[in-house]
Amino acid sequence: MPTPPAVRALPPELRGNGGFTLIETLVALFIVTIILLTLAQLMTFGVYVHRSSTDLVQTTALAEEKLEQIRKLRYGNMVPGGSVDVNVAGFFDNPDIDGDGTGDYARRWQILDLGDRKEIWVRTLSTLRAVGEPKATTLVSVVAEK
Repeated sequence: MPTPPAVRALPPELRGNGGFTLIETLVALFIVTIILLTLAQLMTFGVYVHRSSTDLVQTTALAEEKLEQIRKLRYGNMVPGGSVDVNVAGFFDNPDIDGDGTGDYARRWQILDLGDRKEIWVRTLSTLRAVGEPKATTLVSVVAEK
């Protein structure tokens, strides 16, 4: 078979029939594999961070919601009691965010009577939805009698 004119115009070192060697192909495959594994690891970490931050945002939103509910009460109706560390009857609930009938978060609040003002503490902890360490948010507000 005669050599085409386009190939004859090439310098002699580029006219060979050679392609990639097996070693070159394996090295290229190894490099591509390393890149793909790195990207897979980054995606896994991204999913973890997203889920973790979602839990933290949700705990903060639930704490803010309860704090605002308490702050809307009349000053005299804010009964002191509760704890942010343990469940005390009437001062905790378990909001069900996903609607499956189970409490996804533990929300506790405490009202302290400091004489001329009341201090409201609200802590929300992620329970079932926790990724890694359980997320917790604690908010504090001071309300003075008008």
